[in-house]
Amino acid sequence: MNTSKPKVSVLMPSLNVEKFIRQSVQSVVDQTLSDIEIICIDAGSTDGTLEVLEEFEASHDNVVLLRSPVKSYGAQMNMGLAAARGEYIGIVETDDYVDAHAFENLYNAAKAHGCDIVKANRYSLSENGDEYVEVLRGLPYDKVLKPVPELPNIFNPAPCIWSALYRSDFLKANGIDFLESPGASFQDTGFVYKTYLAAERVLLVRDAYLHYRIDNEGSSVKSRQKVYCVMEEFASIDQFLEKRPETKRQVWDKYCELRFRTYQWNATRLDDPEYSEFMAAFADEFRKLRAESN
Repeated sequence: MNTSKPKVSVLMPSLNVEKFIRQSVQSVVDQTLSDIEIICIDAGSTDGTLEVLEEFEASHDNVVLLRSPVKSYGAQMNMGLAAARGEYIGIVETDDYVDAHAFENLYNAAKAHGCDIVKANRYSLSENGDEYVEVLRGLPYDKVLKPVPELPNIFNPAPCIWSALYRSDFLKANGIDFLESPGASFQDTGFVYKTYLAAERVLLVRDAYLHYRIDNEGSSVKSRQKVYCVMEEFASIDQFLEKRPETKRQVWDKYCELRFRTYQWNATRLDDPEYSEFMAAFADEFRKLRAESN
């Protein structure tokens, strides 16, 4: 492994994605940005995924394989963040893949504009094809902005944490990492909104590079379990805002709207009795938020 500081560290969490893992890692190995490190963090795969990762580590000097002792997406990502030496952090989930020029283009944009975050659109990949999705539609491209207070609508699109680069020192300075709740349970929510709340310089680009697989039957987004994990994510954002009272004042109305819509979406995944229990907790939480606002 080269001891110099890489331009980008790409974090690749995995758990039993043998069907997709080789294409995913190969797409990052093949990046046109040469000064890159690839950190694979496996949470105990038993389907052949781990053996593929071991092959890549043995055959590529810039591939590092870490083993998470717990099945927690957040714990995996935090292991990767702790190990990362790169100037910027990228993320590729291992049922997805990324275009070869992705990290070169994003890194060059980030450096040219001195950005904390550079974010792109994405593709949706399924058995029916590969479709460009403009998740950033309506937001200003190619202009450096501070999300709070200049760009409140950046909080509206789905998190899509893997369609961006994040400056490592920015994440560390603001204490931004992932909740280590079990499994894969909305841990991207707290992460992405904290980055927007803290960032000084964000650039959005119209291009898309990441091919997000929407036909993976094992995807955690399809799970009806972990009913309250989304509430835990927002509780962590609450704590983040408490340390930033001026930011909280500026975003409070938008933040409550975002929280409401996210909880509504979570409710659509649930059946009784979980649905009724979640809706009761939802109502109770918003009664408290209303009292705080008055």
